[in-house]
Amino acid sequence: MTRAGNSPIHIKSEGFETERIDIDVDPDFIRIMAVYQCEEKAVQVTVRNYNSKEELDRISVEKENGQQDVKYIRGGVEHSLAQNRAIYTASWTNGLNIVSIIGDVTEEELEQMIDSIYT
Repeated sequence: MTRAGNSPIHIKSEGFETERIDIDVDPDFIRIMAVYQCEEKAVQVTVRNYNSKEELDRISVEKENGQQDVKYIRGGVEHSLAQNRAIYTASWTNGLNIVSIIGDVTEEELEQMIDSIYT
């Protein structure tokens, strides 16, 4: 997976192993999605790399009623953490990339995964 500057992103979380990686090419972006598994837990990491700032600016993220975000800053990037029912999500923009992590993890585990990107 890549982030701005084409540096590799590898999410590290103890016990999780790569189950699969899918790459889709759309006229406006490239989507790389990886699924990690640890026993009964699954985490999906998606990176969408847009062709231009104009395409990126057309994207809007909608929240469910009452959904609260927690801002988490690492590597100079603001990450948005939220819980929707029992599922935690993290999402952020970095350059022309929109990145999300979603899965059967705690908020603390999400923060550890985000920290692993920048170390």
